[in-house]
Amino acid sequence: MCYSQFRLIIGIKMDICIGGILDGKKRKDDQNHFRVDSHYSDHGSEYNKEHFHLHGQLHTFWISEDIDFFAAQKRVELILSARFGLV
Repeated sequence: MCYSQFRLIIGIKMDICIGGILDGKKRKDDQNHFRVDSHYSDHGSEYNKEHFHLHGQLHTFWISEDIDFFAAQKRVELILSARFGLV
């Protein structure tokens, strides 16, 4: 077995919510899914933990079910570009 074929993937938990009520907020949670309700309306948002692999690093974000995945992906790319210059 050749060990040079394996890459070390470093996980970075950004924990930033994309879309929904908590857009732009950080949420530290070990679950894969959560729901938050608005106190001012009947509307709530559900979030799923999503992982984005970029340049040997695995970045974790919370993506709202209210937002299209491709729109969320663009937002993630903007965040990573601003913070790390990765995209």
